[in-house]
Amino acid sequence: MQPQDIKNQLAEFTKIPVERIDDDAAITDLVSDSFMLVEMLLLLQDHFAIELEQEDLEEVISVAQLVNLIDEKITAMQTA
Repeated sequence: MQPQDIKNQLAEFTKIPVERIDDDAAITDLVSDSFMLVEMLLLLQDHFAIELEQEDLEEVISVAQLVNLIDEKITAMQTA
């Protein structure tokens, strides 16, 4: 899995060009509505076949942190 894959999914969901999604961009800058944020996270879970828990997301603020979290979840699933 490449970080770009996650950014591509974010771009598709938010309709923001992937080139404009910076690693240090706040997730709330991409998705300002909490309902849309939940929807986006559900789509990411489905797409990458992972489970994101509330506790996992408490420290996630930036795109880079979300990419790292998803990468960790995918790696954990592959090694399990």
